[in-house]
Amino acid sequence: MAQRLTVLHVEDDPDIREIALIALETVGGLTVIQCASGPEAIARVAEVKPDLFLLDLMMPGMSGEETLKGLRAVAGFAGTPTIFMTAKAHSADIQRLIDLGAAAVITKPFDPMTLAQSIVETWNRLCSDGSPPGIADIKGGTDPGPVPLSRSLSIDPGRHSSPSSFCTADTRSGVSGLFEAD
Repeated sequence: MAQRLTVLHVEDDPDIREIALIALETVGGLTVIQCASGPEAIARVAEVKPDLFLLDLMMPGMSGEETLKGLRAVAGFAGTPTIFMTAKAHSADIQRLIDLGAAAVITKPFDPMTLAQSIVETWNRLCSDGSPPGIADIKGGTDPGPVPLSRSLSIDPGRHSSPSSFCTADTRSGVSGLFEAD
């Protein structure tokens, strides 16, 4: 049985947070904890115990890169897989993030219908050797060693009655949801 991946998503833009939440939880079936800033994420990471970080690169006060350094300084999270989201899609910027240890870089604007699948594919690529980096035993907070491949995830198409489901959100009115075409 597939296990739900817990993602700590750090994004300063409330509209992007809302769209990403719908895309990751409703469409993708992932568990998402969101923070509006790097300092908030650093303060909550030990409580949340995420499997993966999804970080905005450009945030006021503390950038995504600075946030990653802060998160990795917290005991038990030095090797937590990280995906950056950015509108800066230049190859030099992407390479710099990869050199910092990012597992992937997702460019904005992103497709809400494929965001979760991109994250799951990255996770499964990291799990392909059976030992994803940075996974801690939530009960004891210790590294359990290699994690079985059953840890890999998939998007469950059975959650939707139609293959033509789509996600929409209007952050001004607060109306959002998953819709299915006839």
